[in-house]
Amino acid sequence: MKRIPRINEKWIQEQISSDPSMLGLGDLILKDIERNHRGAGRLDLLLQDLIL
Repeated sequence: MKRIPRINEKWIQEQISSDPSMLGLGDLILKDIERNHRGAGRLDLLLQDLIL
């Protein structure tokens, strides 16, 4: 990935957030991006299973 400058963490995050189904984990919805957790750091993407 270092050889292709446009493919970086932010680009991958944008791709997944625009279409979470690409992960192949079923029906997911995007709940948040870059969520901070006290004492645990930052969560890049928070996804939730569509079926509760």
